[in-house]
Amino acid sequence: MNFRASPITPLITVRKILAPGLILALLGCGAGYTVAAADKPNPLGSMHRLLLSFAEKAEESATSDSAKASALKKKAAALDSLGHSEQALLAVDQALALGTASQRNSMYSTKASILFSLNRPDEAIDVLTPLFASEQQRSSDDTSEENLSHEYIVAAFSHMQLEDWNAAVTALASAKPSMRDDSFAAYRALMYTYIMSRAPATTPNKWLAEQATRYSVEDKGHYGSLLRIWQGEGAFEELSNRLQVLSGIHHQDAMAESMFHLMAHAMYVEKDPQRAADILRRMNDLAPYGSIEWLYAKRLAKQSN
Repeated sequence: MNFRASPITPLITVRKILAPGLILALLGCGAGYTVAAADKPNPLGSMHRLLLSFAEKAEESATSDSAKASALKKKAAALDSLGHSEQALLAVDQALALGTASQRNSMYSTKASILFSLNRPDEAIDVLTPLFASEQQRSSDDTSEENLSHEYIVAAFSHMQLEDWNAAVTALASAKPSMRDDSFAAYRALMYTYIMSRAPATTPNKWLAEQATRYSVEDKGHYGSLLRIWQGEGAFEELSNRLQVLSGIHHQDAMAESMFHLMAHAMYVEKDPQRAADILRRMNDLAPYGSIEWLYAKRLAKQSN
């Protein structure tokens, strides 16, 4: 999942429809096919570079500490997505030093994402824990703060990396968007299914299990297909067909999510490390900047070696 999608997306969207057979190959489900990064545009990379440019201009023109802090936070997020996470950490710490109290929660959220990128998941959890405690203290009708869905997903990935599977499930169960969002619900159910397939001794969550069953049928996008693959159905061609209708950043992000789950399925269910490695190689060729699955997939591959 790429958390930094933006309203500016239509400015840089690149239409890219691939034939189902080619998508199957890219996912590691077909004959050998290598995608060289130079042979195609990178919509996510273009988006994050554009966001970085906007943030730097805003930083230069800022006339107050709060405005500069806001620009620095955006700069940090873009740098992190582009793989410059050490620079991003410096920028977000500058933002925290300048920002107002009302700005700091979103800055801590950005900092947690950066710490995860830097392979410091325990520190990411430490930064997020006070935000979660504050959310739990708010009354259910208090909508003064944004929901913490993104933060709970970062926490879930951090716990997954530390192999604290029960804590990861708890984080997923807590990730409830303020408005109805079926695609997010399907994504959350997909991550729960991954955890239970990877670590079957994990304490089940009845509600998330029901969500996984529901969205394996109701979700008509790639999440539904991936849920069925984890559940033992061979929905690979269906997955390919659903991916081919996407374009630009949506296509690239969905491909990254799909490659992660197929890599993990090959590694932990099929016990086929060669296929898992091949899918990761294709994912690296895709270079889905800002994708938390890409970061995590590379770490899983290192652990398995």
